[in-house]
Amino acid sequence: MNKEYYLEGETFVIENYDKQKPFASFLPGIAGTDGIPMWVFYTNRGQGIAGFGIENKDGAILDFVPANRAYQRTETAGFRTFVKKDGLVTELFSTLNDQPKRLMRIDANGLGFVEENTSLNLRAEVSYFTITGENFPGLVRKVTLSSLDGQPVQLEVLDGLNTLWPYGTNNESIKNMSNLATAWFDVFNAEENLPFYRNRSTSEDSAEVGVVEAGHFYGSFVGEQDQPLPVIYDPDVIFGANTACTKADVFEKESLKDLLEVKQISANKVPCAFTAFEGTIEDQMTMYTVIGKMNHIDTLNETAKVFKADFFADQEEKAKDLVDSLTMDVDGKTAYPMFDAYVKQSYLDNFLRGGYPLVFEGKEGPIVYHVYSRIHGDMEREYNYFVVEPAYYSQGIGNFRDVNQNRRNDVYFVRNPVTFLSASLWNLSSMMVRTH
Repeated sequence: MNKEYYLEGETFVIENYDKQKPFASFLPGIAGTDGIPMWVFYTNRGQGIAGFGIENKDGAILDFVPANRAYQRTETAGFRTFVKKDGLVTELFSTLNDQPKRLMRIDANGLGFVEENTSLNLRAEVSYFTITGENFPGLVRKVTLSSLDGQPVQLEVLDGLNTLWPYGTNNESIKNMSNLATAWFDVFNAEENLPFYRNRSTSEDSAEVGVVEAGHFYGSFVGEQDQPLPVIYDPDVIFGANTACTKADVFEKESLKDLLEVKQISANKVPCAFTAFEGTIEDQMTMYTVIGKMNHIDTLNETAKVFKADFFADQEEKAKDLVDSLTMDVDGKTAYPMFDAYVKQSYLDNFLRGGYPLVFEGKEGPIVYHVYSRIHGDMEREYNYFVVEPAYYSQGIGNFRDVNQNRRNDVYFVRNPVTFLSASLWNLSSMMVRTH
């Protein structure tokens, strides 16, 4: 195999990922039967995440784009990290600096990136996973900064999302009326360092104006600290007149402390979400950021009481364990570990289209219910209207052929005679459709 592509355990590693041929992929979008899933698309550019949100394209936190656009914009529109050391600002994972060694690490239910920057004496590790088994959807971003030689490093850091669309903004508005849409945008709850992004009211062309209470949220936490870190949500505070956001112009001139004292404008502009951190890294510092959706500000502030390092570390394990438990049906050990991993990944891909069968006892006998199914929407099939149902026991819309093709898993790997009967009936129905 090419030495720049290799398997490390069950993690697929790509060296110098941002110099390789671009590709588009996605996290599986599952949160367990007792969790609320979200969709997340990624590519091997910038810090990976090309778009994510709730349910469908109309629930975007970072809007969905086709693959070719994702390759162009992910580095600047997605997650970014600016580090100031000795008065100089460097953007990590940027193509403007191609000297650092970089890796991309892909797991079945997560991904990560590594940069070793010798000029900063810094190693940066970024990983992503989704919230599992909770009553809200969320994407967790874990950032670990460590000194390469073990010596203390004094840093000012801005780390976060360059674009965060407020709740209530649909895909049509984002793509075709984003300037007008900003008239409804606002950021609330900033005093708690848990900004809540939503429209001030409904925006339909109607005589009736409705209240919007749900919102997208953002918060960052270090260790067991009770308080979240400060957040800059006004992009002008960081970039100033540089509306292309190619460099953090204001941050290059002003200290982080000074930036945090600037009055931020919360309304009538497309907001960002950057966490501010300043301190000395003795060995390493790990910061967790969670971005998702809550139905009310009060719910957010109450739920955030559990947002500590232990909670997020547990969530990281849950995300891994969930996929491991589902693919255990085809777990095998051959002389070729890459083949074993391929089989599990193929099985996962199949039941994400056809669904994973659960059997319940009904009044008139067993009932088969398929969770996790959805139409195959991704950045290379941008024409598909995908739905990742934001509900417990989530399932989505799908094509009839998806059921016939992919529920063969039920027969081969799920050892339950009820699922076999279900699959047989689907195949019989398919035959009847073709006949008539």
